[in-house]
Amino acid sequence: MRRSVVVGAVAAALVAAGVTSAVVRPETQPTASSTCYGSYSCPPAVLGYDLVSSSGTVYTFSNPSYGSIKNPAAPVVGMAVTSSGGYYVTTTKGNVYTRGGAPWYGSTAGRKLASKVVGIAVAANGGYYLATDNGTVFAFHAPFYGSRYH
Repeated sequence: MRRSVVVGAVAAALVAAGVTSAVVRPETQPTASSTCYGSYSCPPAVLGYDLVSSSGTVYTFSNPSYGSIKNPAAPVVGMAVTSSGGYYVTTTKGNVYTRGGAPWYGSTAGRKLASKVVGIAVAANGGYYLATDNGTVFAFHAPFYGSRYH
C-alpha cells in the first residue's frame, strides 16, 4: 500500500475519532548517527507523539500520560508540549489546562473574545501563546510581538 494512502486512512480515522490536535515530541538532545556530524547539523530524534480530541481525551504514544481533560468548558482545539514533557491543552474559549508539571500562566477564559481560539504554542522561554481565528495572539509569560487585532 502506498504511504500516502496509509497516511490518508490514518488521518480520516483520527478525524472520525474527534482528534483536533497532534503534537510530535522531539528529543531534547540530538542523537549521533553515521550521517550526522556535530550537534548543529543533527535533527532531533522523535520520542513519540500525543493526540487530543475535542472532548479533552489525551492519547499518548511512547510518552508518559498525565491524563485527559475531564469536562472541558468548551471544545478542545489545541495542545502544546513543554520542554520538560508536560503539556498544555486549550479550548475555543481560551481555557488553558496544564498537565505533567506545565506551569499555568493564565488564559482568556471569562473574557469576551471577538473570535474563537484555534491553537496554542509554547514560547522559547516556557510561556505560551493563544491564537484566534481572526489573527489575534495572546501572550502568557511570553514576549509579545504583536498580532492582527491585539
